[in-house]
Amino acid sequence: MVVIKGCLDNSLVDNQTKRCVVLLNEFDKAKSSVQNALIKVMDDGTYGDRRGSLDFSELDCRKVVWLLASNYGDVAASRFYENHVAPYKPEGRVWYFH
Repeated sequence: MVVIKGCLDNSLVDNQTKRCVVLLNEFDKAKSSVQNALIKVMDDGTYGDRRGSLDFSELDCRKVVWLLASNYGDVAASRFYENHVAPYKPEGRVWYFH
């Protein structure tokens, strides 16, 4: 069982029976122990809540949508834009991608 402390823990406890989305920005920069703990929660669908007590209560996280953001592909995305989009973009016109 994984124990998460702090704001994420409080939010997951408060939204335990609801569907919710958790965005973990710059996940790649987290310590590997933190990454592994969060991946285990995502994989198992449960985690241990120990807020203020020594007793663990197992909370259901199966309704949580986990979004992991990273900057790993930013160079490749910029290069793609410069090579394949920018040459065809009319000057002064804003493009919207859907």
